[in-house]
Amino acid sequence: YRLLYDQLTNVYGLDNLIWEWTGYTTPESADWYPGDDVVDMVGYDKYNGIDGIPNLSSISSTFYSLVKGVNGEKMVAMSENDSIPSLENLQNDKAAWLYFCPWYKNYITAEMYNPQDELEKIYNSEYCITLDELPDLYSYPINAEPSSKPTAAETVNATEGNTKILYGDANLDGKVNVSDAVTVLQYAANKTKYPLAGQALVNADVDGESGITGSDAITIQKVDASIIRQADLPITK
Repeated sequence: YRLLYDQLTNVYGLDNLIWEWTGYTTPESADWYPGDDVVDMVGYDKYNGIDGIPNLSSISSTFYSLVKGVNGEKMVAMSENDSIPSLENLQNDKAAWLYFCPWYKNYITAEMYNPQDELEKIYNSEYCITLDELPDLYSYPINAEPSSKPTAAETVNATEGNTKILYGDANLDGKVNVSDAVTVLQYAANKTKYPLAGQALVNADVDGESGITGSDAITIQKVDASIIRQADLPITK
């Protein structure tokens, strides 16, 4: 891993690659971790369907084990999978996998892996960000502001007279949990479709850096996982 990282990064000068290390649940897996300095995110391959029956578990224990293994410093993804966890299991278990990636052909089309009703439910949910909701990769300005002003109905904003700051509460529901991390990721991915304003913007900026990014979502996930306290937000650097 490090040989390839050095060749592509330092020799070829490629600086637009995302480096993901996929681990397992075996005791020796952590010994193969190449190091925080060369890893952007960690992943896990979920293949746990049995006898032609889809397994819609969020495998939350695996998720939190991986989060703990990197001290909450890296986003955790389902780098491959057979069955996509159900929307209900993901939300109830607070297993905030960054993304899922079903293997091709019958892994995505066969009911034995992914029932159609479950696919429709999760892909059409607000929880899941799909490709059509992302800005165009090749034409979206890096520092662009929304092209049009969002309406009040479209904007997560503070109610009039509400000046209480609850850092991490990006969706202004009075709680700090994985739903706020999702809200931040949606905003970071597409500010036009998922705008934040006013108190929501203040609450969402928790990582000690300027601007709302995926790093703020990671910090909120740490609060949800009891790795850090909400009272310690925002992080100061």
